[in-house]
Amino acid sequence: MARSFRSQTTEKYQCPQCQNAREFHEVHRNWQCPVCDHKVRIRLEIDGFAHACYRLTPGQLKVGEIVTLENEHIHEVLAITKNGRQYRIALKSYTSIIFNEDEIITQIDGGWYLD
Repeated sequence: MARSFRSQTTEKYQCPQCQNAREFHEVHRNWQCPVCDHKVRIRLEIDGFAHACYRLTPGQLKVGEIVTLENEHIHEVLAITKNGRQYRIALKSYTSIIFNEDEIITQIDGGWYLD
């Protein structure tokens, strides 16, 4: 079963390609811009810091990237192993978590400097 995300008051959505702000209901199905299909950048606040994030499937993640679990804990991806339709993702200072191939993970891409 895919994990779901609810719109949070600390989230804003923007397409980096066409520079338009988007609403949760426009992007939550596939996390892409409804106009140009580019991945939507998400402004997410964690511990008082604004992060630029993307929502990806496990197959789109790479070792060394930074992810957040439940928009609270931040971890570096140490290893990714695919087994059938599942991915085991090892996280630094945490553990390994198994994700189905259609689940969504929040990847932190850096700080958020736009408003």
